Amino acid sequence: YCRQMLNLDPCLEDVHIRIMQSFLALNMRDQAIKQFQKCKIILQEELDMEPSKKLIDFVHSLS
Repeated sequence: YCRQMLNLDPCLEDVHIRIMQSFLALNMRDQAIKQFQKCKIILQEELDMEPSKKLIDFVHSLS
């Protein structure tokens, strides 16, 4: 479901967070971080912007 949402709009940060949460639930922290990196690149390329504070705070909570 989340992947379909990102196919429609790859800049939906809340969907990226949901995917990262799913990876964390599966003990796949590395994949969660990779998802953040993908999101960051997409936001930069598509919107010329940085990730939101909400997304940055979520990623920092992974440490």
